Amino acid sequence: MNSPANAPVTTHPAAVSYATALEVIAAAEPGVAAAIAGELASQRRQLKLIASENYASPAVLLAMGNWLSDKYAEGTVGRRLYAGCEMVDRVESIAAGTSTTCPAPAGSGCGANCTPSACSAWRWTPAGT
Repeated sequence: MNSPANAPVTTHPAAVSYATALEVIAAAEPGVAAAIAGELASQRRQLKLIASENYASPAVLLAMGNWLSDKYAEGTVGRRLYAGCEMVDRVESIAAGTSTTCPAPAGSGCGANCTPSACSAWRWTPAGT
């Protein structure tokens, strides 16, 4: 397994961002950076069809690790339990609008899960809820 510092870097902006992020993580906690690099290598080697795991796009992965992850935003857009969630509301509104363009089987009862730790674009719920 390559260490994050030795990982090959392409010129794609996402690859450069990931390599930089891994270097920052490795400086703080080398074991965590090695585990992240190991998971990436594992995902590149084989496809795992586990319902609770997802393969996120580079944009989603980069967006997940930002200052919005620090927020506790219980409630819904415009109706939060705590003040100071305006930017979370903005992102959740964008995500909810985007999720309507994703294909979903009719009557599947799926809906957007916009929490920072959701790691997926869809949350499956019983139909009619």
